[in-house]
Amino acid sequence: MTTPGTTNLHMNVAVAPEHTALMQAARGTLSVAESFDIDGPEMALMASSELKHIAETRSKLVAAQKYLLEPVAEMEKRVKSLIQPCIATLDSSDKVIRSKLDAYIAKEQERVALENKAREDEDRKRRQKAEEEAAASRARAEAQAAELRKQAERAQEQARAAAEAGNAKAAAAEAAKAAAALERAENVAQNGERVASEKELSTAATVAAKPDAAGKIAGYSIAKSWTAQLAPDKSEEDAVRAIVHAIATTDDNPRTDALLALLKIDWTSAKKLAKALEKHFQVPGLVAVQESKGKRTRSKGAE
Repeated sequence: MTTPGTTNLHMNVAVAPEHTALMQAARGTLSVAESFDIDGPEMALMASSELKHIAETRSKLVAAQKYLLEPVAEMEKRVKSLIQPCIATLDSSDKVIRSKLDAYIAKEQERVALENKAREDEDRKRRQKAEEEAAASRARAEAQAAELRKQAERAQEQARAAAEAGNAKAAAAEAAKAAAALERAENVAQNGERVASEKELSTAATVAAKPDAAGKIAGYSIAKSWTAQLAPDKSEEDAVRAIVHAIATTDDNPRTDALLALLKIDWTSAKKLAKALEKHFQVPGLVAVQESKGKRTRSKGAE
């Protein structure tokens, strides 16, 4: 029973008898090959004939494989025609939402940056005002303490004068005035410093509320990474030449190793060049090597 809404895709792959025969023939070639003991012209000819049989069987099997895979390729196309448009739609939807989220986060970051700047400006002004008020408080307290110290000095002079005149009672009274004035001066200075320090500490502890962190969205974040690309107005060949020049002129071994890792040998081109130049092949670090491989040739009497 088919579930409602189900799309059925069917595929039939029929292996013909001739294909089965080819596979059976292929399976028997290894035992035949291993049984050869080539010790004369007749056995060499038989071996050469077997190579022809192997090549023909292989060619037919490759063709059979291609034929049998055609329905699979067609089924793949049909499946992709159903699924790929939906995947493309999902990718487009993802791209649209990401672009909107990125725009929102950028806007939020700008907003938070402006709020942070305003908060910092406000804090700076508050600190500056507190410092000015603290300095004024210290100055007033110091002025009052200085005046009291002067009063103490005058009282001390009067106490000495009274003592010299033999008036012990007056000298004691003036000395008491001097001590009281000094004590008041010390108290005024300490109180002024206390008030100024409390004002500074209170301002330092008062910080404007910070705005919410910009771009914090549950389940989403912007990943930043670096990548490499060609410099402006430079081709890949220009880049390779510049890298080779840097390797040749630098004494920095770690940097040289890193640059060398960017240069890979193109073995396809190297082998083509060696085949064309043969013994005249001259590439630093490479050599041309002659390889030998048996090849079946057509006899003169063959049509």
